[in-house]
Amino acid sequence: MKIVINYSDVLTTVSINQGKPCDEKPAYIRDCFDWLFYRIDRLEHYIRRGLIQFEDVRDVFKVYAREVESHEDVFNDFLRFHEYNMAREFFSRFKQGSEHQAKSPTRSGRLVRIWRYAVKPAADKS
Repeated sequence: MKIVINYSDVLTTVSINQGKPCDEKPAYIRDCFDWLFYRIDRLEHYIRRGLIQFEDVRDVFKVYAREVESHEDVFNDFLRFHEYNMAREFFSRFKQGSEHQAKSPTRSGRLVRIWRYAVKPAADKS
């Protein structure tokens, strides 16, 4: 059975931080974003430790930064609730750079397609 996920499903699910999702689709969406932001949180940690430079990953994550900024309240609430403080710092780096100021229009559902391929839930986060 194929389940269709659209951008409004994503925004609705990500905005609900309390309680357990009651069906498969919201659970999948929440798990995917949890893993995405966990990994971005780790990237910021690696940048702070000097293991990588922001410039090494900036271009890859520009599209994510635009999406997070375009729905800042929703995503920042999710990041705060799940205590992904370094992920919030990572996204704030884009606001500091002039490159992020020239925004391109967001196409509905683009982030859904991107993270579906970029994030594959794993057994545990350790």
